[in-house]
Amino acid sequence: ARDLEELLSTADVVSLHVPATPATRNMIDAGRLAMMKPEALLINNSRGNVVEIDSLVSALKNGRLGGAAIDVFPEEPRSGDSAFETPLAGLENVLLTPHIGGNTLEAQASIADEVGEKMVRFACEGSTGTAVNLPTVDLPSRGSGQHRILHFHRNVPGVLGSMHSALAGLGVNINAEYLRSQDDLSYVILDVDPADEGAIRSELEKIPETIRMRIIVD
Repeated sequence: ARDLEELLSTADVVSLHVPATPATRNMIDAGRLAMMKPEALLINNSRGNVVEIDSLVSALKNGRLGGAAIDVFPEEPRSGDSAFETPLAGLENVLLTPHIGGNTLEAQASIADEVGEKMVRFACEGSTGTAVNLPTVDLPSRGSGQHRILHFHRNVPGVLGSMHSALAGLGVNINAEYLRSQDDLSYVILDVDPADEGAIRSELEKIPETIRMRIIVD
């Protein structure tokens, strides 16, 4: 689809996965619900304020929409003992899971698999993927026999130059380099030809801005 309007008018199932921002607030309102096929299904697994609830209720009651599955709401129960109230309750063509969709056995197993996979990728490759409090880098596999240097440092000018100079002084050849910064933290990954790990570590740790580093070898 070229734009959201075309997608809404042609899709049989619309699944929402967007953050809560001023731009996405009530993104699916009465006008956009009217663009959808009468038999279409709407799924919201993102944020409660993305869908205009009263307009959704009207569309479902009037047959303007085939059905909806809603996991998030503008007002959600704070605990298992809290009352859950929504105008969507009681409608036959609606499935409601008030922010508990991630608590099924299948979802918990999937979450465990995903967390384990991400930990293994960081340990073996240095990928930070979807990390929240680190610069995110998805890395390819290392070349055969290469060493990979993972270096976290303060995000200030000159650090890369210092690293390059230190490695050049050791005669270490850099084959690939990846860099991502987030606020005051930078993360650089260097794939290099095999070299003396101890010497590399010693020289890079002398750089004042170094926070933490690790070298991955076969």
